[in-house]
Amino acid sequence: MADDIREMSEVATVQEQRGDEVLVSIKMNGFPENFKLQAGDQVALVHSEYGMIAKPLVDSEVVDMNLGPEPSFAGGAEQSIALSENTACPDDLLGAEAGGQRTVRVWTIQSTDDGRRRAVAVRAESD
Repeated sequence: MADDIREMSEVATVQEQRGDEVLVSIKMNGFPENFKLQAGDQVALVHSEYGMIAKPLVDSEVVDMNLGPEPSFAGGAEQSIALSENTACPDDLLGAEAGGQRTVRVWTIQSTDDGRRRAVAVRAESD
């Protein structure tokens, strides 16, 4: 019977059990270098030639970004998108003079933890 199950599914190693749920470990693919997922972030589980992997479940949109040492998104995007210390963002956006604004494309991952989307990466839009 175990051989039948192995042929129909992926095998994962249990990291921890919490009641009737288990936490398993699978490889990540397609995330920016040094990006760290947080509890509540949503990913897509995908069958690949290497077995089951987690890929970013991201959307992208164009928004305005307030520049400066502590950048933020302008308008309604500020309330719905959170920047984190490991968001992939070019230095010219992070080190810009405070007070300016730039149109950027932001890729976000949905989080069930607080309902906000978390910025995975930010890139300046071409003028």
